[in-house]
Amino acid sequence: MGSGQELLIGASGAISVVLGIASAAGNTRAYYWLILQIMFAVFGPIASIPIAFTAHIGGFFAGVFLTKLFVGVESKKRAKYSRPL
Repeated sequence: MGSGQELLIGASGAISVVLGIASAAGNTRAYYWLILQIMFAVFGPIASIPIAFTAHIGGFFAGVFLTKLFVGVESKKRAKYSRPL
């Protein structure tokens, strides 16, 4: 039984960002994955599963937020070129 201060390392947080991007782009199936991660984040510590589920959740939301931010900024930049003459 650990103290809760274990170091967990991996690339799954980055993969979660990609799933967040997919959901921001309209793929609703990515939300099922998010729901699973939330369930594991709640019940994982009870079962002593050494996986950073909160990193997965944070990565997912970072992907959604950053995608919407960058798309909005890019849309504003391009708007001046798409106005009718």
